Amino acid sequence: THASPSSYFQVLIREIDNPSGTLLDGTPCSPFGFVGYGCNTYLSGGVAVGSELTPTADNIALNSHGETKISNLNLILADPQGNEVTEFTGFNVSLKLTTVDGSVIDQYDFRVDTTDSQGVYVYTSKRKGTLGTTISIAWATNIPAPTPKLPSDCDEVENKISGIQTIYPDGLHPVNVYCEQTTNGAYTVIQSRGTSTNITFDLPYSNYSDWFGEPGIGKNFWMGLDNMNSLSNNGKVYSLQIDICCGTQLRGKQIYHGFKIRLRPIRVPR
Repeated sequence: THASPSSYFQVLIREIDNPSGTLLDGTPCSPFGFVGYGCNTYLSGGVAVGSELTPTADNIALNSHGETKISNLNLILADPQGNEVTEFTGFNVSLKLTTVDGSVIDQYDFRVDTTDSQGVYVYTSKRKGTLGTTISIAWATNIPAPTPKLPSDCDEVENKISGIQTIYPDGLHPVNVYCEQTTNGAYTVIQSRGTSTNITFDLPYSNYSDWFGEPGIGKNFWMGLDNMNSLSNNGKVYSLQIDICCGTQLRGKQIYHGFKIRLRPIRVPR
């Protein structure tokens, strides 16, 4: 995935509410606070969709008549590095509210985790000793969300029911397997033997690299050594459970921890 010069990320500042009309320390902004006259507010800071936040607002006046709730601001802040980001997973906001003389009204530092290309968010800052302030924002971007990871085993499939599911052990190529979902976790059936298919296991060794057969209870199935190699070397720790059955009766089982399949080294004749 590559960044696009046409990519953008913007935040719309919709409303800021300071119901008590006070500074961060609780001091009234005006001697007429008792009749609802609040602070004349200035905004500084910026937003970031990437790892680095560059301030783009510098002491912008938001009101001039002491409104405690400043509505219909429609102030847009953009991330100047937004066109360098390849996947949208959320954004950071860092804004400071001050008076004309620099006294701090509030400081907002928060993150919104989302993959939605647009939305609305309301953040309330709790100030000690006085009422909190609230900021309402909206955002919009054309940066794509991350591509969902394909399930590599039965524990990662979306549909958590026992049955035939499609997994991608190597992250790219699909293979159908039988998944057994239990209260103790998910089991990916890499081999099964039964009597309801004509598939034989009497095959040359080279055939065992790929999958063959039909997944399902009572079916002959082999997931393939290449798929098992990809599955068992994906960073997870697996255990191999071998169920010894006769018909539908479980007669015994063996468990081997730290199960891995490794590729056979290629020997070049001298």
